[in-house]
Amino acid sequence: SRVMLTSILFKAIPFGLALAISRGAAFFGIIQTSLSKGFKSGILFAIGIAMSDMLFIALCLWGLSGVMENEMARKIFSIVGGVVLIAYGIYTFFSKRAHVSEKQKQQVLATEKAEEGLKTTSVLRTISKGFLFNFINPGAWVLWLGIMPVSGKTLKEQILFFLSILCT
Repeated sequence: SRVMLTSILFKAIPFGLALAISRGAAFFGIIQTSLSKGFKSGILFAIGIAMSDMLFIALCLWGLSGVMENEMARKIFSIVGGVVLIAYGIYTFFSKRAHVSEKQKQQVLATEKAEEGLKTTSVLRTISKGFLFNFINPGAWVLWLGIMPVSGKTLKEQILFFLSILCT
């Protein structure tokens, strides 16, 4: 059992390290959220992404990988995901950003300090945005479905493999 654990860890950790340093959509989403809304919001956005990844893994373990072997299903997922990401990109590109004066920035900072922390609705909204941002990304679907075949033979091995990736 210890040999199995070591084998799974040596197989999973490189995947986790590669994901940790990769610069995909989620990476830039976290950076953008952190820069525009602060460190706490960036962490909450990342938690949403992690929750989305956990759902992907659960779906993989429960058989979605078999559905994705169907060429038509892959095309549908790719097209829908691509359209959603393109629409989001166009919306973001054309959305007008209001110019904020230095005085307004100082007022916002003073207000944030007075509130001391995030409201529950704001927390849930930011986590949800991270979750949805990652969930509609076809690259994330392909990633987890692509990793599935190397995850192990038994359910226990697969769960340990994916947990090791996420922890890394």
